[in-house]
Formats: sequence, C-alpha cells, structure tokens
Amino acid sequence: MKRKLFLFCAVFSMLMCGAVAWWWTAHSPSKIDQVSYQAGPGDTLKLWGSNGKLMLTRTQRPVAETGGFKQLSWGSSPCDAAGAAGAGANSKLASSMFAYAAEPLSDKPGGGTETTIVVPAWMLVAVFAVLPVMWAGSRLKGSKKKPSGA
Repeated sequence: MKRKLFLFCAVFSMLMCGAVAWWWTAHSPSKIDQVSYQAGPGDTLKLWGSNGKLMLTRTQRPVAETGGFKQLSWGSSPCDAAGAAGAGANSKLASSMFAYAAEPLSDKPGGGTETTIVVPAWMLVAVFAVLPVMWAGSRLKGSKKKPSGA
C-alpha cells in the first residue's frame, strides 16, 4: 500500500512539475494569470503569476455573519508595460523574487490582514521534481542489486 501511495504521489508531483515548467517557459513571459477563490464575505485567496514568478495573497476581514457565497474565478491577460491589469499585485510581483509580507488593511473599513508570498517558478519546479527523482533513484538502485548466491 505504501508503494502505491508513493507511486501515486510521484506521478502527481511529476505532472505538477511539468505543468509549472510549461507555464514558466511558454506562458508566463507574455501573460498575467490569476486564480481567485472567495470563501465568503471575509476570506479571499488569490494566486497571480507572471514572468516566472508566483504570488499567493490571502485577505482576511472580520465579518459578523458566517457562511455566505463561495466563488472561484480565473483569468489571463496580456502583460501591460504600464501595469493596468492588477496594478497593485503586478507591482509586488515584479519587484521581488522571494518575498513574504503580512500587512494590516487599515485603509478598509473593519480592518483585516493581507498576507503575501512571492516565489519563483524554478523553485516550484525543483520541489515538484523531488519525488519523481526519488522514485527513479529507487528503481535504478533496485535494478543494480546483485543476485544472492552467485
């Protein structure tokens, strides 16, 4: 059972490694991609990607009611030199390779916090490549064993 789970995780990781590598080399230099998930009135998660960098932003606001609507949206737009599409996020994404920030939302009524993480795409490719390399290494190591009794 453990081997099947490891194989499943290695295959999934290899697919994610290939998808991120494709996005990084073929798609991200010319586009700004965004995936947004709103889990109610107070919690939003956004993933931005452009020029080989990914930015994950989580916005939390205190709200009185719980539940509410959930919404998933995504989109892609051409890179604009002036940064018209997503100006605030685009400037954070363009300015740093690695970044982490947690800021209060004092300009919005009710407060809240916004947490941002920026990572380069090559780092995700390397992380997703670990399990497939381990799987390949175990297969090569197993095939080089000498038969006992010879």
